[in-house]
Amino acid sequence: MLQIYWLWDSYDIRVRFWEKHKINYIVPICIARADTSLWKKLKSAYNIGNVGNTDRWNVVHFANREQWIEEVYKTLNNRYLWSKQTIGDLSFAWNCKIKCWTVYATSNDNREKNVLNCMTNLSEKKITPDFRFRF
Repeated sequence: MLQIYWLWDSYDIRVRFWEKHKINYIVPICIARADTSLWKKLKSAYNIGNVGNTDRWNVVHFANREQWIEEVYKTLNNRYLWSKQTIGDLSFAWNCKIKCWTVYATSNDNREKNVLNCMTNLSEKKITPDFRFRF
């Protein structure tokens, strides 16, 4: 899947940020899969995870994939999401338990299902909303 979507060559970048930010490296990939179908539905340049793009029409562009990847990790560690630990805490999909008024994505359960399905496919084991993405 990663080779098809031109993301495999950025593996070393993802691992470097994973070690730096202590967040599972498949999470940004699956966020991108859920948010933009991995490059197919971009709202802004190189922003395959819609980082900073809001429902209020804010649009953020990035210069390259590396910048976008780091911004996803930074976003997951920002002051609004720092306390969140599980995939279920990242959206309004009825699985949120920690500070549910602030989430990565304001979409419904379809987005969470897409993230979980992607993570299940990449890790080759069933991933549930209580999956802890922080280390």
